[in-house]
Amino acid sequence: MDAVAVSAEYRLAPENPDPAPVEDCYAGLVWTAGHAEELGFDPERLIIAGASAGGGLAAGVALLARDRGGPTLAGQVLICPMLDDRNETVSSYQIDGFGLWDRTTS
Repeated sequence: MDAVAVSAEYRLAPENPDPAPVEDCYAGLVWTAGHAEELGFDPERLIIAGASAGGGLAAGVALLARDRGGPTLAGQVLICPMLDDRNETVSSYQIDGFGLWDRTTS
């Protein structure tokens, strides 16, 4: 098998504010790592990925894994991660008026 993909279901805000969603995703990572043999993948090649809000969750989960001593991640793929919803970062101004979604999109 070339790859195994696991998608974690997580509780949504505003009913379940932070840190509920990232804790749910971390629980999914722990479960996935613990079932690596059953799922048919090498746990030393485990990565985490997410797009937009999922990118922010993936970053948070990677930090939790680091701070809690595992599971060890081989890498992370953050696709357009929404890490700061204020749109006041240097990069948010660098892409202003470019593409389908920029700092002025509501």
